[in-house]
Amino acid sequence: MCLPGPYYATGCYRRELNNNVARGCVSELQGTPILEDCHVGEVCKICNTDGCNSKVNFQECYNCNSDVDSDCLRVQNNTSSAVICHDYMDSCVQMIQDVYRITLRGCTNEIDSMHNPLPSMRLACTANFCNSNIYPIWRATCHQCDSGEGCNRNSTETTEYLMPCKIFWQDDQCYSVLRDRQAVRGCLSDADANVAYCQESDICESCIQAGCNFRPASRPPALSCVSCQYDEACSWGFPVTSGESCEEDVWMGEVEGCYTGVRENGDVVRGCSLGSAPCPTDHECNHCQSNNCNSVAINRQECIHCRSDANGQESCAEETAGLEPRQCSGDHQTFQLRGCYTMRKPNDIVIRGCMRDLSSEDIVSCQSDDHFCNVCLEQGCNIGPAPAKAAIQHPFFLLILLSSIMLFRLL
Repeated sequence: MCLPGPYYATGCYRRELNNNVARGCVSELQGTPILEDCHVGEVCKICNTDGCNSKVNFQECYNCNSDVDSDCLRVQNNTSSAVICHDYMDSCVQMIQDVYRITLRGCTNEIDSMHNPLPSMRLACTANFCNSNIYPIWRATCHQCDSGEGCNRNSTETTEYLMPCKIFWQDDQCYSVLRDRQAVRGCLSDADANVAYCQESDICESCIQAGCNFRPASRPPALSCVSCQYDEACSWGFPVTSGESCEEDVWMGEVEGCYTGVRENGDVVRGCSLGSAPCPTDHECNHCQSNNCNSVAINRQECIHCRSDANGQESCAEETAGLEPRQCSGDHQTFQLRGCYTMRKPNDIVIRGCMRDLSSEDIVSCQSDDHFCNVCLEQGCNIGPAPAKAAIQHPFFLLILLSSIMLFRLL
């Protein structure tokens, strides 16, 4: 129980000087210089409830304003600005200020006397330096930079530019955009010239996850495409594995892909959409975004299809006047396997159709002897009389040609 004293000498005190701590009743300090120290409030502090000076330490808090120091937005540590609160029984606080939506940290009594928080955007705590975390913990956090090679790199490689957005908005988003081959990254809430450029650009990307605006300004190409220019084979299809890797870097906002371009006269060109030879503007261009997706044939072979041993097709061996050619099967009809055939089999059956539909053995046989198989390359061309002789097998010669056909199909 403390002895009564005048109004300026009431309550409890805790004094700390040169690591020596003293506690007691303020009334005991009358007539001593210690009472003045306690009223100054630096090495000695006063509190006014029973037993209040049992608190171990003076209250210490991180103290900053994000409008002055952007590091105030980050997690605070032992290098951050801190203060000893004037009131021994004070607490620490962090808040989002209601007008400018900036972040404030400090001693509760001081901050509350000068600022008002956004509704539900104030957090007080009693431990020393307890106002250290990002506040609120779920606020938007984005990579923020607009110059230098470091900003152009994949930002997941460094946290140098990753920080909470300077102005707090609950529905904030991150953005990234390319300007003159320079990546620009930030928060849409910044509402500055960079954000204005982003909003006017067709290639600005926005996202909502923490640090989601990390994509590099450019990356190596990942696609392969078929490439050819105006030669006879270019209008035909290609095996789906026949493409070549694209070479041009893919810049932020660009879409990597392959193209097939067709002139009015039917000439065809193929390549990588972002390559040094993109689809000419005077062509009808078809773009796609997967490996070798531009391998589909523009030219499609048409042939007479019939068998002389099929019901209603007995005339296949003699004439085709009543038969209409139809398109050969498959989207990847190659230049090498184009054409139609008319073949007389050993059992004297006549078959007409597309070269690409034959087995490898029949292709070899058909291409090695025109006495039993006629091959032609025009559309619907297999209309002539069937060969008079049936096929005769030549094992050694067929083996050589069959190996060649199989090798081509594997390429």
